[in-house]
Amino acid sequence: MRMSAQITAVASAVALPVVAFLCLCGVPGNAVALDLHSRDHDSPKPIDPGQGERAVVPASPQAAGLPRIGFSDSTLVFETVRGASSPPGQGFDLLNTSDVGTLNWTLEVDRFFLAAGPLSGSSNNTRVSVWVIASTDLLVGVHPAHVIVSSSNAVNSPETVFVQVRILCPIPLTGDVTGDGAVSQSDIVYLVNHVLKAGPAPVPLKEAGDVNCDRNVGLADVIFLVNYVLKGGAAPCDACILL
Repeated sequence: MRMSAQITAVASAVALPVVAFLCLCGVPGNAVALDLHSRDHDSPKPIDPGQGERAVVPASPQAAGLPRIGFSDSTLVFETVRGASSPPGQGFDLLNTSDVGTLNWTLEVDRFFLAAGPLSGSSNNTRVSVWVIASTDLLVGVHPAHVIVSSSNAVNSPETVFVQVRILCPIPLTGDVTGDGAVSQSDIVYLVNHVLKAGPAPVPLKEAGDVNCDRNVGLADVIFLVNYVLKGGAAPCDACILL
């Protein structure tokens, strides 16, 4: 403890003349400071004259009074079976989530099978209901689309609601022309009656009998089905690819 006090006293005795010399040379007294408690007493640490003053932080977009586009739902999914009626329309709320300024917006869709509205509007602290409908006259599969909302004065323009239109295949099992859930000899008889005797069409769609996927239900399909059921031949194709 005595030695540490002696070192501090010596450092203070050395520091005072240095500071006095700097003042005589025109250097401000607060421009240089010596850390007497540091192990490295030979390295003066410059002090920023402005240290301690609060830095100026740019105002955030919200503080500047700019609106922000927001949605109650960011994803919509439509689903139906191919050939069935279109599913009911859906919607979402469009709102200004910053609660400042007036959100002036326009709306558009990017796929021919999608429609939405209204196409433009403005919002302060109120929600605007947007309706969306999808045409399901599409091939079997998943069809993506987007509802795009743009604004000339929003901080996050444009923003997007993602839409999926899922078209399901109505044929559970190709070759099951009777619709009983299995491919068997009864399907051969049913298909023979349809092809050769103008009997009822395969269910639920005629394509269920197109077991070779040549886009035609005929004698070739009867032969194909006989080979599969009775002789262990190749399995029917997936007729859903035809829809």
